[in-house]
Amino acid sequence: MAPINPSIPFNSHGLPFPSATGGGYGFGRNSGGSYGNESVSERGWDMSEDNDHMDDDMNDTALVHHQGRLSLPELNHHHLGPCPHHLTDSTVRITDHSSEDELPMARSTLAQLDPEVESFAEHLDAMCYRASGADRSECDLVAFETIRTFRNIAMQKAGEYHALMDELQTADDVREINGEVHARDASGQHVSLPETQRTIGYWESESHTWDLFLQLSKHRLSKSSMPVERIPAEFDQHTSNLKYKNYLLDTDPQFRELNIILEWVKRHAPPPRELEDTRGAGWAYTRGILKQRKRSRHGGVSSFRAKTSTLPNLSPTHNSDGEAELVTELDPDAPSRQQKYLEEEDTAFEQRLMRVVFDHLRAGDVEGAMEKCQQLKEHWRAQSLAGGMEAWDKDIDGSEDGLHGVQGNRRRELWRRMCYRLAKESGNWESAVYGILSGDLDTVLPRCETWEDHLFAHINSLIETKYHNFLALHHRIPATVEKFPIYDAILNHGGPDGAFLPRIIDYLQENSQIEFGEQDSQRILQGSLISERLDIITAELSRQLALYGKDPDYEPEDNEFLALKISDFKSFRVIVHILLVLKLLGSGAIPGTQAWTNTENVIAGYIQLLATAGKHDLIPLYAGQLSKAKAIQVMGVILVQITDERSRERHLKLMEKYEIDIPATLKEMMATALIRSQERYKYIPIPKSTGVISSQINSINNPEALEEEDEALIRALEWLLLVKSLRNEVMRAGCKVYMRFFLTGRLAAARELLKRIPSTIVIPKDSTTAENMDTDDSPVEVQSDDHDALQGVLYMEFEGFLRAILALKEWKAVIRNAPDSKRDRVYKVELERAYESIQAHTRPVAENWIIEFTLSATWQQSPEGVKIQEIRNTYIPDLIIELHHVYAEAGKYLRRNLLPQTLELAALVGSHSRKGREIVRCLLEKRRLREYVDLVAEASRRILGAAQAPGREMSRRGTVGGGGGSLQIWNVK
Repeated sequence: MAPINPSIPFNSHGLPFPSATGGGYGFGRNSGGSYGNESVSERGWDMSEDNDHMDDDMNDTALVHHQGRLSLPELNHHHLGPCPHHLTDSTVRITDHSSEDELPMARSTLAQLDPEVESFAEHLDAMCYRASGADRSECDLVAFETIRTFRNIAMQKAGEYHALMDELQTADDVREINGEVHARDASGQHVSLPETQRTIGYWESESHTWDLFLQLSKHRLSKSSMPVERIPAEFDQHTSNLKYKNYLLDTDPQFRELNIILEWVKRHAPPPRELEDTRGAGWAYTRGILKQRKRSRHGGVSSFRAKTSTLPNLSPTHNSDGEAELVTELDPDAPSRQQKYLEEEDTAFEQRLMRVVFDHLRAGDVEGAMEKCQQLKEHWRAQSLAGGMEAWDKDIDGSEDGLHGVQGNRRRELWRRMCYRLAKESGNWESAVYGILSGDLDTVLPRCETWEDHLFAHINSLIETKYHNFLALHHRIPATVEKFPIYDAILNHGGPDGAFLPRIIDYLQENSQIEFGEQDSQRILQGSLISERLDIITAELSRQLALYGKDPDYEPEDNEFLALKISDFKSFRVIVHILLVLKLLGSGAIPGTQAWTNTENVIAGYIQLLATAGKHDLIPLYAGQLSKAKAIQVMGVILVQITDERSRERHLKLMEKYEIDIPATLKEMMATALIRSQERYKYIPIPKSTGVISSQINSINNPEALEEEDEALIRALEWLLLVKSLRNEVMRAGCKVYMRFFLTGRLAAARELLKRIPSTIVIPKDSTTAENMDTDDSPVEVQSDDHDALQGVLYMEFEGFLRAILALKEWKAVIRNAPDSKRDRVYKVELERAYESIQAHTRPVAENWIIEFTLSATWQQSPEGVKIQEIRNTYIPDLIIELHHVYAEAGKYLRRNLLPQTLELAALVGSHSRKGREIVRCLLEKRRLREYVDLVAEASRRILGAAQAPGREMSRRGTVGGGGGSLQIWNVK
């Protein structure tokens, strides 16, 4: 392998390396506090404790349980119990709360929403609860226990799918569906075997991620230490090198971290493959040929081929003269010493065996490799593998766990150089085996297949070189040994001051020949944890979230960025919980930095996905982990999607529990709802030929006529009602909502608002606003300087208009059913009642509606005043004309003496009073004055005709207040 050029930042992301001051995640304590000499463990690299946890039953006490506290509502507290086999990860029951506030890509992501979402939330909640008020060391322990729990959940899921795979592989009903093999499971469903295998791979990979995060967190947050050049005084020339190695582990954090990573990649290596054909063990084919050749020389037969052999397919290699060039001796060094060859079958077996040995070494199982060699009668090879163990003498070095008596190799460095030479001189898998033993890289990489294999090769090489350099520094390597060459991994990775891990990770991701596998997102996340560049991942996810917000059709391309995609929900869940655990550990992004902003954006994106999936009860927990301002912003978007009152009350309790500012959140929610729906309420002047009242009145009581944005605004107002201190905010926001509805002719939406949030529950009965409002919907003059009181008056004015419209609707409904006979008394009663409602509600509104606001100098200069005047201009002409029609119809169907009410109304309009002038101004503004004058003229002709008709003299009784009108000037005497 060519040296990794330290001048080239092999960053496949197209992003620079994070700056040391960029506020990224270094797994060290951030500037928020110092914790002195606290240590997670005495030996942060020792993972024996966590290895024990790996073998624990998933239902044991290693899982976080918490008592004496409120649990999240409606969570499945038995989340670790068995789950149905058939595709539990891709099946979820979702409440449809789709809206423009959800992430555009959310629908395609919901299929990945697994039941573990709730389980992770429950354990996160437990972590936060237990860490509340705890000191630094207790918080660390809680965080580590939570990571173990997350790891165990993933391990259990992998186990469940392994059991499913075993069941499917023995199923009787197997068929091909859509190009994949499916088998019937116990529930009767056909399940894809390849998909099940992919699911197993994912959960195993996720458990590996959590394991890596746990080990690195414990190490990086432990007591910091620096390499010490002066070794302890008790070390002398007789001290074992193993003791030096342990000292290096204790004092050098970098060396300790490399060992942690190496142990991790070994622990999760695939199991070694099995040898199916072992007939070539012990060079059996070569041995058989040599025996037959020996017999032929002693006169047994003239040719070895003439003798029947029990060994099959004996076909020795020959030189150009036909003479076999087999070894003549069978000691291990014979092939290299004689420069001759083994029989082909033996050579092939040797390569198969060495590949198995490679697998064992890749998994860190040297003893397993030795045992395999011994089983196959290659005892010499087993002993050669044992040379990697450093010598230990208990009489000199003391007691050590797992070591008894005198054992190991005191010439390990010489042995390693001999392995290096063999790696260069051998071929195929034998070279790779000796390359691992010697710490070489060039001979190992060609035999690496996966991302983990390559990482193992690099880290193993670095550890051997760093250990060698430490021994050389303290004169532990004889000069006679130093003359033999050995691979220098540090030099080839950028020198002693090089950033090894980031460069290795970037090199692995840049190399197109490296097989990432189907779980590439988890491997990239693992790489970011190893190289301490989690901020690059969060920056990319934040970027994708922003693009999704701008373009609903945006889909990240496979070649756009080799990293986690926001549509990969499972990996998204993992990184969000890693960020939250880092925050508890005091190792998250530094507030105020771009990394901090990206982190909050990513968590907010996760919250949006939960909302889209209907997991609203989980949202306050995650919002509570954000900064105060971000939590208010995020919850302000989410809450409007929650509709029923019980859910709203439950969310208020959860918000209080997680210390989210409820009043500020609800105000933000209302403001967000108004801003996001603003484009939907662009005012378009209504054509003069089409009255908005006549066109909308039939659907005013139909909730289905509401648009999505109408419902969202009303929901937001309902949220405000739940907090008594926000009643004034309800009136202010309610007036804005009413204005939007009226300006865009959405009378059905306005009616729905009146029904769900009437002023009687917003404005206290003993308030000044309520006392000053007349019972006949006539408002007082607007003279108060109390803005809240004026908003209350305006709110009630809008309600008065809607009651006027409802009275008109009632009248039209009754008139529509007018019987042929006007003597129907039941009908007369209904018509009279409808007319009285018109007089009580519609007539006062026609004369006085919001007129005081349009004449107020303060309101005339405000944006609200301009909108109010436009609303009057739009609706008053309609209302006057509709009222005129009512009087005309009342004179026809109810009583003839009601017909003159049309002229009474005209007299009001034509008067020089303030009311009349304002009405005429509205008619002129909408160019409907001529239309109204024509209607009045027609009514006048009808009245005059009625008065002149023989025997039909109209009654002169009645007043305007009584519902009749005088015809004094129209009566011809």
